[in-house]
Amino acid sequence: MVLNNRGFYRYLFMRTIKRTVCSAFVLFILFSSDAVADLYQWQDEKGDIHVVDDMLLVPPQYKDKAKKLKARPSRQTPSPQQNVQPPVPPQTSSEQEELYGDYPLSWWKNEFSSKKNEISKLENTIKEQKNFIADYERGRRLYRLYSKEDTDKYETYKKELSDNENQLNKLKTDLDEFRRKAQIYGVPRAIRE
Repeated sequence: MVLNNRGFYRYLFMRTIKRTVCSAFVLFILFSSDAVADLYQWQDEKGDIHVVDDMLLVPPQYKDKAKKLKARPSRQTPSPQQNVQPPVPPQTSSEQEELYGDYPLSWWKNEFSSKKNEISKLENTIKEQKNFIADYERGRRLYRLYSKEDTDKYETYKKELSDNENQLNKLKTDLDEFRRKAQIYGVPRAIRE
């Protein structure tokens, strides 16, 4: 095989990359296996690196140069003489809350409370606006005179009322969707209502 300098270096580079990737893959497979006890690595005369899990698999001429990479005890059942620790009891509710979907029950409570409070505030605002508008219009029919502030307030409430009602409908729809989601995740009914 005749190669120019550029081709020769490319060949060496690719060969090194190939060896490195193959070695890394073999190490990954071997280290991720629970059955591996000891791993041995050696390099042959071509420069290729080999990894095996038994010293008997290392060729005799390379045994002196073989390196022990990692010793990992294989999983065995403990003997009766060994001190076996009892299993750790599950955490109590104070240590860890049960999750409903991705969130604990306290999060669901807070979210429902927040959404309900927002709806309640907006309902009160709408009720106040409707009452003021009704009083203002009744007073105008009776030829009552109003201050500039009351007239401005009336005009503002008239403009805001439809937006607030649309917002209230959206919030109620969102709450219904949130309740449906909570039901799917098994959130208790007392919290959803």
